[in-house]
Amino acid sequence: KFVCIDQELAYVGGADLAFGRYDTQYHHIIDPASLIWPGKDYYNPVRHDMGDILDPFNDSIDRRNVPRMPWHDSMICVDGSAAKDVALNFILRWNHHRGYDDDYPILFPHTHNTQNLI
Repeated sequence: KFVCIDQELAYVGGADLAFGRYDTQYHHIIDPASLIWPGKDYYNPVRHDMGDILDPFNDSIDRRNVPRMPWHDSMICVDGSAAKDVALNFILRWNHHRGYDDDYPILFPHTHNTQNLI
């Protein structure tokens, strides 16, 4: 999993950008006042599913009686040539999977000269 910004900065690792996955270095498992994890971010899949994700601020479990499941994901931030490699990985995969579908653009690395293609 990765996030790449302008082919200059990339975050690479296992973090899930989803409800219920935000955590801090302290891994608190209770938040009865909804100060740390509002709504669906207070989540424990062992006890109950997330419920209606279109109602993100409504709790899916009783936070007074059920602890939240802590998460511990790690990511790194890279820049320079390492970030360009992450971007190139995405570009190559995108272009391969788009096939010949003109509804999706062909992507090029920043260093690629496209003058001959126009």
